[in-house]
Amino acid sequence: MYVVECKCIVKGYAEGEPIISDTPINFLTMIDAENGEIKDPNHNLYGKTLRGKIFVFPNSVGSSVGAYMLYSLKKKACGPLAIICSNRMDITTASGCAISNIPAVHLKHNTLPQVIRNSRALTVDGEGEQILIYQN
Repeated sequence: MYVVECKCIVKGYAEGEPIISDTPINFLTMIDAENGEIKDPNHNLYGKTLRGKIFVFPNSVGSSVGAYMLYSLKKKACGPLAIICSNRMDITTASGCAISNIPAVHLKHNTLPQVIRNSRALTVDGEGEQILIYQN
């Protein structure tokens, strides 16, 4: 097991399988509101779902209405368990996680460690400001 330090934005604790994107995401236009699937055919996670996963990505882009998309996904039980921003925590993601009670952190060094890419499971501990990484 490895431990990576992070900065807590929304407190909470979640364990799950990671889903990792190297590109930003627009929650409003790239996510299917009914099932949490990435619907943009140009995105590297096209066809995959955020449901029940730890979503790791650089940051969101686009409209601030994306925060309400996160809230809607959570209410429909098809949103992520937690969010890790590898670049920076933007206001859309932070506010969406806050109103949805989704644990949210960002990496202190703005780089995604290879150990996270190779993980089978992650634990996001917002209060302890750490990510526990379980290898394959």
